[in-house]
Amino acid sequence: MRARSRFALGACLIGPLVVVALSLQAMGQDFGAGRAAYNRGNYAEALGHWRPLAERNDPRSQAALGFMYFRGLGVSADDDLALNWFRRAAEKGQVEAQFYLGMFYFHGRGVARDVARAFMWCELALTGGYEPGLQCRQTVTEGITPEQLSEGARLAAAWHAARSGR
Repeated sequence: MRARSRFALGACLIGPLVVVALSLQAMGQDFGAGRAAYNRGNYAEALGHWRPLAERNDPRSQAALGFMYFRGLGVSADDDLALNWFRRAAEKGQVEAQFYLGMFYFHGRGVARDVARAFMWCELALTGGYEPGLQCRQTVTEGITPEQLSEGARLAAAWHAARSGR
């Protein structure tokens, strides 16, 4: 009886892991299929792959939708929707979305211009390994006040601290 209950417990623990692994694999395949469609210029098909993933909180798909709304690819250009998807992805650490969010704040596109927040997002993109973040950060720091720079650095540090559990 005891061996049977251990088996049942093991099955209960392993079953969800298999479902999660299969879900992650399916998400990767759907994202890849969306990227292939996007690269062929079939934006409607890409959107069909990415939207369900984005709604299930996949940051790559959220960033991809943000870019599609930003550029008006397969959808009407819409800064509000682009910002929504970029913000959701950026908060999860998706570096391309962080870069675009930084540029939105720098240019005041769809949001009030805020160079401290622009610096923060560009810095996060750069420290996350996204090389264009360097140009983003340099662009933002031209003409920024020391106070704005300090505030942007503080915001970036707070973002990192909040995600590292400190």
